[in-house]
Parts: sequence; C-alpha cells; structure tokens
Amino acid sequence: MNNHAHFIIDSNGADISRIMHSLDFRYAINYNNKYHRHGHLFQDRFKSKIINNENYLIKASAYIHRNPVDIKKYANSPEKYNYSSLGVYLGIKKRYLWNT
Repeated sequence: MNNHAHFIIDSNGADISRIMHSLDFRYAINYNNKYHRHGHLFQDRFKSKIINNENYLIKASAYIHRNPVDIKKYANSPEKYNYSSLGVYLGIKKRYLWNT
C-alpha cells in the first residue's frame, strides 16, 4: 500500500477537510525534508464517508485492517504490518511501531 492510506477519524464535530489538510500538509513537509524535495505529494483530494452506526464501523475497521494481506509479505500476518493498528487492537503490540 504505497499509494494510499485509510483512517477512521472521529472528528468530534470538527471540519474533516481541515483535519485532512493539516495531516497532509504536515506529512508533506516531513517527507519533503527527509527526501530533499518540494511540492505536493498527493494527487487527488481525500475521500470520506460518514460512519453512522456500529455495524458500519466494524466493517470499515475490518476492511482497513485487512488491507495488508494484499502485500505478499503480510498475506498471512496482517497484524505485523508496521503501518497498521491491528497488532495494537489484538494486544500483540503496545503501540504503533511505524519507524521499525
């Protein structure tokens, strides 16, 4: 999944567009600094769907946490994917280990 990401965000009534702009902007600054580049990183606007019931929340979470199985290395162990919270939810990891 090197070309997209999925998030479940409780905006708590805040403007999701502002939240995503801030997230994208900060990520782009860090990425550009790290790789000595400049400019936009994301081609399209983000897509969002309102989760308005528990059933849909569970389905969305399952979909997101199952995404790494498309990567050969994680086909049988998506909980080991470093950029996923699945290991945390399963009690395997204590926190996100994005830099490992």
